[in-house]
Amino acid sequence: MQAQNIFPSAADFIVTKECNLHCPVCWGSHMPPFARLPIEMQESMLEVLAKNGVKAMSITGGEPLTEPNLPKLLKKANSDLGLKLILFTNCTLLQGKEKNILPYISRISVSLDGYNEPTNSYARKQGHFDTVIDTFKLMRNKYPKKQTQAITVVTEKNKDFLEKIGERLVRESEGLDFCWKLNYYFLIGRENPSFQLPYNEFEDRAKDMKNRFSDMFQVRYSQEDRDYAYFFVFPDAGIYTTKGSEYIPLGNLLIPDSYDEKSLGKIKLKSLDRRKEEKKIK
Repeated sequence: MQAQNIFPSAADFIVTKECNLHCPVCWGSHMPPFARLPIEMQESMLEVLAKNGVKAMSITGGEPLTEPNLPKLLKKANSDLGLKLILFTNCTLLQGKEKNILPYISRISVSLDGYNEPTNSYARKQGHFDTVIDTFKLMRNKYPKKQTQAITVVTEKNKDFLEKIGERLVRESEGLDFCWKLNYYFLIGRENPSFQLPYNEFEDRAKDMKNRFSDMFQVRYSQEDRDYAYFFVFPDAGIYTTKGSEYIPLGNLLIPDSYDEKSLGKIKLKSLDRRKEEKKIK
């Protein structure tokens, strides 16, 4: 197949809907239903993505580490196809699997919503905080050249102790190539509107954190307009984006005649605009 640039340069591959935590701030519960294709067909999907413009891919879910075929998919995507990979994980299943996972990724992105176990537990199960801290130590000791990113979903519950989270991250990020991402609580798959801040309040608090901590590590935050901002790929070859709180189908990855090329074009333009905006706020 001749290489084309039909797709955006970055994709989110939802490798599974399964998760071992089911956190209240997670967006994953509202995903369209899907079934997994055999691993050989998923590898073919990766080839289609690489041949049609995708250069970087976020591996997410659910919890990706619940997927038994994940190491094989990562090897195919990175070693064989040269895709830059970002792993989104809650870290709780990483121990014992890291040698088959971490060599293939460029960045590990982990969830952290508090500055200690009690403040993190409103959003994540007991023990999650300590697991994240252990992951920072693992990355510092064995994979210091790979970027580590902490993602904090900013809500009504943790908005007043963001600075304490930042201060804890200053300590934990020493020796790491580190980034802190503050995520807005978009109502995409989320079930508790009472957690959500008005975007202008979120942005004000995010800018405060950027001003406070950007001399110590990179600080980024969500932009308000998320329509056509994502290119999702599911393990049944379905491709989607989002508009408002809804998932919008774009076709079947393995059936080129099914692609909604107009919507794919919108995503590409939004991706370019977002990268320009992110350069301004870094």
